Amino acid sequence: DRYKLIHFYNDIDSWELFDLQNDPHEMNNVYSQKEYEQVVKDMKQELLRLQEKYDDPIRLTQNR
Repeated sequence: DRYKLIHFYNDIDSWELFDLQNDPHEMNNVYSQKEYEQVVKDMKQELLRLQEKYDDPIRLTQNR
């Protein structure tokens, strides 16, 4: 509920992370900030789990 992770696929291949508690209007992408590394890792792990569960053909790889 607190964080929003976004991945733009294909040509862009870009990531964004927003801390909705501190930034409810999603103006500050914190994806690259050191203090959010664990949040990014945890959310990517959950994203992969959901992609597998729903058989998403475009799956996140562990290396990203």
